[in-house]
Amino acid sequence: MPDDHAIASDRQAHPKSRVLIIEDSAAIHRLVARALTWAGYDVCDTADGDDGLRQFVAWKPVLVITNIIMPGKDGIETIREIRQVVEVPILAISAGDQSYLEAAVSEPSARPAGSRLRREIRRPTSQSSTT
Repeated sequence: MPDDHAIASDRQAHPKSRVLIIEDSAAIHRLVARALTWAGYDVCDTADGDDGLRQFVAWKPVLVITNIIMPGKDGIETIREIRQVVEVPILAISAGDQSYLEAAVSEPSARPAGSRLRREIRRPTSQSSTT
C-alpha cells in the first residue's frame, strides 16, 4: 500500500480522474473502490461487462479495472469491445488461470494487483473530467 505522502500527491495530480471498476466480487470491488476514492479518484462501478460497457461510453473513464471471469459478458469480451471504441489503460484482474488474462491484454496481472494498480493510477493522462 502506498504511503500517505504518495497518496496525497496523487490527489493533487489527478483530482478529477475517473476510474471504472467492472467487478462481480463485492469484496474486491470494495477494496479497490475504497483505495481509489481515498486517493481522490472518481469511481464508477458495475458488476458485469454489459453494464460496464454502457458506463464506459457514458462516463469516459481514464482507467478501466475489470475482472476477467464474470457472469454474462466476461472481461475478455468487454476489453475487446472497449478497445474498439478508444485506447484506454485497462487493468485486468482474475483469480483464474493466467491464460485468461493473456488472451486479452499485453500486461496481465493476477490478483492481488497492488503494485500494478498503483503504477496504472499514477500514470499521467490528458483525459480528465471537467465536471
